[in-house]
Amino acid sequence: MRFGHLHSEHMRSELLLLVKEFAYARREVTLNSGAKSNFYIDCKKVSMRPDGAAALGALFFDGMRQIESDTGAQFDACGGMVIGSIPLSMALTLHAFSHHRMLPSLCVRKEAKDHGTRELVEGASLTHGSKLLLTEDVVTTGRATIQAAQALREAGYEVGNVIAIVDRQAGGEQNLNNAGLKLHTLFNLADFGEAVS
Repeated sequence: MRFGHLHSEHMRSELLLLVKEFAYARREVTLNSGAKSNFYIDCKKVSMRPDGAAALGALFFDGMRQIESDTGAQFDACGGMVIGSIPLSMALTLHAFSHHRMLPSLCVRKEAKDHGTRELVEGASLTHGSKLLLTEDVVTTGRATIQAAQALREAGYEVGNVIAIVDRQAGGEQNLNNAGLKLHTLFNLADFGEAVS
């Protein structure tokens, strides 16, 4: 579900301009899900820019506090599936730290590496039962987010909320719901003048 009013609405408007300029393209593509689409949104082109990262850190922090207020829970960390979640989690982590909030981040590999510690989950060491906020760039089917949530749950963490930049409104929210995950997004298709198919 798209966030209603955020304290930083002006920044959300500025971020949308960045996404439209650098990440959004009207062209035929095959999505990670295998589905065909006539537009593509590559949010890494924004999340890895300093202005984009600064805006995302502030907006995700604002959104996270809204989720905490609504649920009465407090998140201990943030993270998600490589690679898209890494700049998002780091932006949120750094913004939180600038507001005197310790919010470490971690990431889930697509598969455990075959050397070193052979870990599937990388990053901060957290206590069993820690509450994690999943970060995602674009949600289509939600498959990668569900995979990340499963790995984090198996590692002993509590995962129930996902914050994303864009919901493509292609069934991902329902799939996440079915997996016990509530989706919160900054933008949806209407923000790009696209119709839900």
